[in-house]
Amino acid sequence: MAFKFDGVSSISLDSPEKMFLDFSDRAFNGLLTHQGHVLTEYQEKALTASNIAIKLPTGSGKTLVGTLIAEWRRRRMQERVVYVCPTRQLAHQVVEEARTKYGMRDSIAAFVGKKADYNPSDRGRFQSGDVVAVTTYGGLFNARTFFDEPHCLIFDDAHAAENYMAQHWTLEVDRAGHSTLFSVLTTILTPVLSALDSKRLRDNAQSHWDMSWVDMVPGEFIALLEEKLVAALDEHLKDDDLKWRWQELRGHLNACRVYISTSGIVFRPLIPLTLRYRPFANATQRIFMSATLGEGGDLERVTGVPRIQRLSVSEDFSAQGVGRRFFIMPGRALALDEQHAMQCAAIQEAKKAVVLVPDFKTAATVEGEIAATVQFPVFAASQLEETKQGFVAAPQAVAVLASRYDGMDFPDEQCRLLIMRGLPSAANLQERFLGSRMSAGLLLADRVRTRVVQAVGRCTRSATDYSAVILLGEDLHTYISKRETRSSLHPELQAELTFGMQQSGTSEEMLDNLRLFYARGDDWRGADNEIRRLRGQADQTILPALDQLRSAADHEVAYQYALWDRNIAAALEAARKVLTSLQDSGLKGYRGLWNYLAGEAASQSLRSGGNDLSGQARDYYQIAAKSAPAIPWLRQLAGLRETQVLEDAKPGATAAPLIERLELRFAEFGTRHDEKFARVERIILDGLATDEFAAFENAQKELGLLLGFAAGNVETDGAPDPWWVADDSFAIVFEDFTEALPTTLLPVTKARQVATHPTWLRERLGMSSDAKVLPVLVSGISGAAPEAAVHLQEVAFWRTDEFRTWASNAVAAIRTLRTTYPGPGDLFWREDAMAAYAANGMDPASLVAQLQPLRGAERF
Repeated sequence: MAFKFDGVSSISLDSPEKMFLDFSDRAFNGLLTHQGHVLTEYQEKALTASNIAIKLPTGSGKTLVGTLIAEWRRRRMQERVVYVCPTRQLAHQVVEEARTKYGMRDSIAAFVGKKADYNPSDRGRFQSGDVVAVTTYGGLFNARTFFDEPHCLIFDDAHAAENYMAQHWTLEVDRAGHSTLFSVLTTILTPVLSALDSKRLRDNAQSHWDMSWVDMVPGEFIALLEEKLVAALDEHLKDDDLKWRWQELRGHLNACRVYISTSGIVFRPLIPLTLRYRPFANATQRIFMSATLGEGGDLERVTGVPRIQRLSVSEDFSAQGVGRRFFIMPGRALALDEQHAMQCAAIQEAKKAVVLVPDFKTAATVEGEIAATVQFPVFAASQLEETKQGFVAAPQAVAVLASRYDGMDFPDEQCRLLIMRGLPSAANLQERFLGSRMSAGLLLADRVRTRVVQAVGRCTRSATDYSAVILLGEDLHTYISKRETRSSLHPELQAELTFGMQQSGTSEEMLDNLRLFYARGDDWRGADNEIRRLRGQADQTILPALDQLRSAADHEVAYQYALWDRNIAAALEAARKVLTSLQDSGLKGYRGLWNYLAGEAASQSLRSGGNDLSGQARDYYQIAAKSAPAIPWLRQLAGLRETQVLEDAKPGATAAPLIERLELRFAEFGTRHDEKFARVERIILDGLATDEFAAFENAQKELGLLLGFAAGNVETDGAPDPWWVADDSFAIVFEDFTEALPTTLLPVTKARQVATHPTWLRERLGMSSDAKVLPVLVSGISGAAPEAAVHLQEVAFWRTDEFRTWASNAVAAIRTLRTTYPGPGDLFWREDAMAAYAANGMDPASLVAQLQPLRGAERF
């Protein structure tokens, strides 16, 4: 005889914890103390709040806390609840754990993939509030989301939300995928770009600098071109996958930033407009969960939500880390080929490995390395989106994940080896612009730290879990090697990194240590005890200026919404409040950006039917221009000539664009050892010491590249010798006549040749007609033939021995700067570097002053 009951649930809904204890199918006796603490704090302090952030360390049972809140609100408040994950695989994992471990057997379901493929029964049960929906960020943020009227939204791994949420308001016209539209947009933008930037967009990237280059087209220029841009985007995207993204932005270009690079053109707001998206904005409550929320207001910036209330576990629980990581840093002791061999040997030892890389290009390189050496099956992130089963079941396998530092976990025996290649410093063009052009390093420091912390924990997901972590890449090693970087990390992670650095040795020694770590015997227990001792000595410091960044964040969000709504007065007032908050000297670059944004808001006033605030706009632009002397369009907006900007600037300010490229060279060389730098240094000094023209010219070109010029050389008829281009306003073009004897007089053919070099360079590089292109003759001769002198009106002369002395001093100055280089975008170092350029006559202003035209002189 079947049991009879009236169908009324007897599960207690007094609290999430009591509800959980009534779940008879749960796999746990009860909640852990810290989980109960967070749930109690939520019920007592945040039950009716609109926006809440819950910080729970990795391995603390964050998913259990989140799903219990979801289920409790669904039952008690009869709400439609959506639990949002970064990946489809994680969405399936959450549902599986909730059903098999948490007792939510029939009340939670996955909604992933195409909306048309959702289970019809689950669709109806969600709409009636009978099931918690688990989906991805893409499942919620899209043009035709199924979840149009949720009551409660719970976001897992909220620290990673920026790219997922921002994508809804991001139109990226990729050069490779949308070549025709990219070309059309380049043509439309050309009238407001410098000649060199236009050429970069038209041509395929030729140099490392071209490939790394990024800029922003200011809003006033976009306003002039808006009609043409809208028409082009309407036409080219009417039958394209990007059409719905464009429709989100259409009519709001005034509130968007436009970033340009050789690989793509991006339209997006500074901060995602989530509160203008109905499914998100109309929810009664939004809960953001993460192990690392950041301390400088980054959560507000990446989610587009101001004033988020924060809850977290007790300090006692946070004092210890989760699991154990053994860090191996081959780059501290091994050459590149030895690092590669050591990586392969470690993969063969572990049988399984997860490799995290910053981009798809690096991923392809790694996949090629694996195929050529260990020959294990390789899994890309796309193959693991639905399930990791193929990777988990394989006896030997390597997962190569591009730009995926969170959202995909490999606990316990799934994987015991993590390899991280490269520092995750800039995830998109906006971050690249902020870091490299605006020197907003302090803003991004908290974000980079979060990515690193998340990345190294992919294979340690519980208190008893363990994994070896191999760190590769010069930028990552440099970042970890800095004491100030490590001191900002959790004490447990500090101790693990310090211990790993101490164990760096030969490849054999590191592999032996790896085997001892995996054996888990007495040797490792001693090492584990040493890590705990180091943890006890570690103190975690706070990154500088985070309190000011946190204070500014709410106003930054308010600025973006006001601009989107064309409330120009409110946008300008919000920008002023941001500027009031950003007072730390280390925030000068970011403050410069906000002076520009305040100026842009003021410039829109008249166009939006308000007062003419063009005077205020110009004042803000002038302050911004002096904060970022390497950005010429800021001077243009401010109505300033370059000399006016430089009057109040630091010495050597004309070197600002060179310093940006110098940072790229330092990234190539690395700063922990001299191997690569010394090689280039030798090529320059040895090449300049000879009169053999090919070696001299190559050394001259390499010297220009080292100093941060865009240098080049071609061997064609009529072509000059090497050229150095600082920016669209200044270049040097050389004619080397070093093989001539001191008694030789410059022949007329050589004089005519050097005199025409500026025309050749302007035509080849597309430089503007008003750019200063200085032709320079490098030689040891004493004069010119009378018929040649007439062609030397604008040609400067640089005696060979003097050029060699100057070059030697310049290389020495760069070597000294390299020893103090703290990493990209550091405003204080950039000012010191500009001063060093000025002191050694290496900046464009000094070179112009030193290299005076001959004015037709016959004797040099």
